[in-house]
Amino acid sequence: MNAAKTLFCCIPLLLVVSSAQAQVATPTIQRVPPQAAAGARIAAINGTSVTIQNTAGAKRTLELTSTVGLKIGQAVGWCEEDCRTLRVVTDYQVRRAGPVSR
Repeated sequence: MNAAKTLFCCIPLLLVVSSAQAQVATPTIQRVPPQAAAGARIAAINGTSVTIQNTAGAKRTLELTSTVGLKIGQAVGWCEEDCRTLRVVTDYQVRRAGPVSR
């Protein structure tokens, strides 16, 4: 009788565990090429000011706290409105961002 009770109690538990495992989906990772993720390149560096240009030809000048390690032609992230950081390999802090010019 005890074996029947144990088996009867365990069957619902096994069904719950197996259904929970079936619902877990394997995440898919999509790799984005570095050029597509960056969206822009450094066009000019003048002191702490950096001009970036996106693939559409729009330019934006950013005043950074430091430009150490940046080079002309380097791929960087493009920002439209929220320009607190310039994304390269590490983030560079932006003091001020100028308007987008075409």
